[in-house]
Amino acid sequence: MDNSFKTGNTGFMTQTVMRASGVHYFYHETPPPSEWDIARIPFAQMQFPFFNMDPLVILVEGHPAALPVIYNLFLEIKNLRLQTQVILVNCRLKTEDLLQLIDLRKPFKILPDSNFIEMERTLLSAMEVSSKSKQDQVLLDLFNEQNSELKKISFELEDKIDKRQRHLQETKEKLFYTNKKATFLQECLFTIHNSESIPELESNVAIALKEPLQLLGFRILFNSTQNQNVLTQQAHWAVYSFPLAQDNKEYGSLFFARDKSLPFKREDKDFLDQLGEAIALCVERMLQIERNKDLQSQWQATFNSISDPVCLVDADFNIKIANQTFYNTIKQNPSELRDHDFSEPLRLKIQKDNLILIFEVFRQTMNIDYQKHYFYLYRDISRQLGFERQLVESAKLAELGTISSSIAHELNNPLGGMLNFIQLIRMDLKGDENISSDIAEMEKGTIKCKDIVQNLLGFSRHTDLLSENQKINLDEILRRAILITELRTRAMGIRIDLQDNNEKIFILGQFNPLAQVFCNILQNSYEAIAEKRKQQPEFDGTIRITTKIKSNAVIISIEDNGIGLDEKIQEQIFDPLFTTKDPEKNSGLGLTLAKQILQDHKAQIFVTIQEEGKTCVSIHFPDFISL
Repeated sequence: MDNSFKTGNTGFMTQTVMRASGVHYFYHETPPPSEWDIARIPFAQMQFPFFNMDPLVILVEGHPAALPVIYNLFLEIKNLRLQTQVILVNCRLKTEDLLQLIDLRKPFKILPDSNFIEMERTLLSAMEVSSKSKQDQVLLDLFNEQNSELKKISFELEDKIDKRQRHLQETKEKLFYTNKKATFLQECLFTIHNSESIPELESNVAIALKEPLQLLGFRILFNSTQNQNVLTQQAHWAVYSFPLAQDNKEYGSLFFARDKSLPFKREDKDFLDQLGEAIALCVERMLQIERNKDLQSQWQATFNSISDPVCLVDADFNIKIANQTFYNTIKQNPSELRDHDFSEPLRLKIQKDNLILIFEVFRQTMNIDYQKHYFYLYRDISRQLGFERQLVESAKLAELGTISSSIAHELNNPLGGMLNFIQLIRMDLKGDENISSDIAEMEKGTIKCKDIVQNLLGFSRHTDLLSENQKINLDEILRRAILITELRTRAMGIRIDLQDNNEKIFILGQFNPLAQVFCNILQNSYEAIAEKRKQQPEFDGTIRITTKIKSNAVIISIEDNGIGLDEKIQEQIFDPLFTTKDPEKNSGLGLTLAKQILQDHKAQIFVTIQEEGKTCVSIHFPDFISL
């Protein structure tokens, strides 16, 4: 037998032993390896009694020379009833000696040699068994201790049960009364909760308490004078009152009344106090609902009185509230504007009926109940923009008037002198000279130049819009507009054909604004022809003007054969912000101003697309005089 310890080919045993605590090794001549972190005790150094602790495992070298010491060791383990596991290693004891030791304490295992692997397995198993045995002992001790405590508690509980049983009958009687009272209270609370008004609440409570409490009446009063009157007038009643208070301030009372021969007992008052608290809460709820309805009505009325469309949306752009103007005008969800940063107001076009309105949209971020909301304000700037455009046009007309005045001053005198000299020359002629016809043409041309200057000056003069309407010859207005427009159309080679109906038609209005209407329409016509000439340079442009009476209205039609009008933009041509021309060179207000002036004269304007792409503008005057 090999008496030396083998290290083996694994370090697990060494690591386990080095980490082990409560492992003792008793030896006679062969100590354990130095790397084992255990208690090394040679038999020669042992003195009995030895144990003052309960080690997990002890390894005992079974050397025959140390048999007496080993015997005393086993005897002390037995006497102390230790849970320690004993392993005999490198055992060389005789069989009868082993049997004697087993009678004292049965070893966990007997290893005949010091095989490292076998010792490793045995030691681990012994440590596990020892630990489990000690835990079982601890649990057993704990169980015994708790068992003793439970016995003590059991005696105490029996004593308490005896005491409680003596009160059980009384408790059952009280419980029956309490359950009945609770059921009745629950029914009363249900009745109170279902009441929708204070008069209905008074009636329901009076009916509910009439039989159980023999109640004759119940009132809710909010005035101290009324309270005193109730107590004075009903002196033959037994009255119990419950105060209505809020923020430590009394604002009313609840009055419970029954016959004076049945005064309220303590249990009745306790019950009515509980009921009164519920009624008080219900009254406060009803009063608050009424106040909220009043506030909501006032707030909604104020909100709807805002002339501009406004609305409030949540973070998901769901409309929480909006005024009536918003629903009547905007009709679209602000979620379409969510991507705009609103560092500057957003301009938005919205069509309402046949009108295109322009709005400036403002957005304000708000936090309501710790959630983000957005407040939108839509400000109608359509009229403002129209006024601004009119102001620009007025400024242009004023500038034109200044220029026209200058032209009149500069040209009228030379033209007048030229006309005088030409007429003097005609007076000196006998009439049969070769230059007579030339002189006549010179006179005719000079007179025409003077008329053109006078027409231009008359058109540019300011007209008082507040002045009264006058009776105006419609043919004169058309001819004045044609004379102004011919300054451009003749140079462009565009012919204006005015159909003469041989009938004088008069309307009530103001001359210059109406002349401006026809000038604006004619300007659109010759500009459309100019656009077509860009595509067809040799195109022959014509503007045709007709006047006819139909269905109690005089209709003036101005038709051109220019580039035509796209059907997609036909409904937008009266929009003050819409133009098909360069906005830097043309304001796009020609037809917008024309429509506004005609509306002031109770007239209507229509634009239609004729055959071959021709555009026709029709103006209807319902009030006219025909001669």
